[in-house]
Amino acid sequence: MNPHSASVSLPHALMAELIRRYWVLDIECSMFEVHHLAWLLVRQCRRHRLPDPLGVDFQARRYGPYAGSLRAMIFEATDNLLDYEGDVHSSDVAIIWLDLGRHDDLAIRLAMPDTEPYLAVIEELDALIDGFQSPLGMETLATLDWLISQEHVEPTVEAIKEGLEHWPDDLAGQRKLRFFSDRLIELALERLMGPPPYQHQTTGR
Repeated sequence: MNPHSASVSLPHALMAELIRRYWVLDIECSMFEVHHLAWLLVRQCRRHRLPDPLGVDFQARRYGPYAGSLRAMIFEATDNLLDYEGDVHSSDVAIIWLDLGRHDDLAIRLAMPDTEPYLAVIEELDALIDGFQSPLGMETLATLDWLISQEHVEPTVEAIKEGLEHWPDDLAGQRKLRFFSDRLIELALERLMGPPPYQHQTTGR
């Protein structure tokens, strides 16, 4: 076994795999999307009653659920598998991808016993975001999931729009109302509330 693979932490490996999959359709992954992927990963882990692999604290911010300590967890990790363009330490528009020379190391790390319980979560999350891989699509999914699970907003278009009126940042809420069309909200709700593996649970943090 490559000794580098064993030194990769579980949370770093899971996030690297999510970022790798996001790029499969040649869609860029920025720090905005990384925060949304991380939130949805934690939510899926709760659904499976798995320990939170990230251990970061999320808050409702301008573009949705946001964890300030996520950057350090990803980019200050021992044996980083990721490469990037831009200032990943301060900019949310920095682009992140799996280092092209580390695919085998990631595959070996994902085959280790502590990762196995999370593989089904990764597959379900991959299916959950299918068709929503864009900055707006991911923001919509993560924002609606936050409103339903953390603010206990009813999963209807009108209730979601009312919830956005009360988003912690008033300007951000108004921005979301401008960009989240009724149809986009409907589609995101169908995905979040649909049949397994998408069925939503409104458990708290």
